[in-house]
Amino acid sequence: MSELQGVARQKVQASRVEEFKQLAAQCMEIVRTKDTGTLRYEVYVNDDESEFIVLERFKDSAALIQHSANLGELGEKFAIASTSGELLGAPSTELRESLAGSPVRLFKPFLSSERVEGRPKTGNMEAQTAFVYTIYVMASPERVWQGLTDPDLMRGYWRHQKAGPKTFLSDWKKGSTYDMAHGRVGLVVSDPDQVILESDPYDRLAYTWHTMTSAWAAAVGMDEATAALWRAEPRSKVAFDIADVGHGTTKLTVTHDGFAPGSAVLPAISEGWPAVLSSLKTLLETGSS
Repeated sequence: MSELQGVARQKVQASRVEEFKQLAAQCMEIVRTKDTGTLRYEVYVNDDESEFIVLERFKDSAALIQHSANLGELGEKFAIASTSGELLGAPSTELRESLAGSPVRLFKPFLSSERVEGRPKTGNMEAQTAFVYTIYVMASPERVWQGLTDPDLMRGYWRHQKAGPKTFLSDWKKGSTYDMAHGRVGLVVSDPDQVILESDPYDRLAYTWHTMTSAWAAAVGMDEATAALWRAEPRSKVAFDIADVGHGTTKLTVTHDGFAPGSAVLPAISEGWPAVLSSLKTLLETGSS
């Protein structure tokens, strides 16, 4: 499956602005009550209310097709506006055919870098409870999955500047546990709460984050007071969503969540994940990190 993002640009005559607003409100209600795969739907307007922009994000092509079907005749009423737009991603053949002749332009993935995104969204790190990061890798979903689960590959891209290569050791079955190891310094962290939560090969992997033991803190150069503070927080979890977007490219999205507002751990992992994923991308694309 491949997520899609849409941008609709609509110009409205002054005499029809209120009518357009009513249509937009009805559309929003349909998104909230009927759509099952619309992940984002936001409407923006300029100062004189002559132009509106709609930002949309869909789980996959089927979700966009469902959204259009749910709008039905309401969608045709938006003809009161002059509309253009772009669809970003890798739409299915069925969706491409349905868009033929429309004012929607198609753009395929090329490059991407995404910063921290709290849930709920906010610019205040104190209120954030999650980190989300997306990267595109010129490799198959199978190869990306291997990069996330094969200790030999992990050693090639996941490294701590003090403790050295980091690996996660497991059979990667749902419900299994895992060990986290820094082999160079002889550290292995085992805990029954280090659990594989989801394991759908080539699609999604999720597990609870590792325990921050005193031995781990010493290995990475963290003082015990800070380690104790980190251990006092709820155990977080990380999920990897893998999607084939075509053209030999895989979209990898990491969501590390479960943090309480004001977490001391969240800012640290927010700096660490981009470096880890960049190294993974380099390794899978070039054979060297």
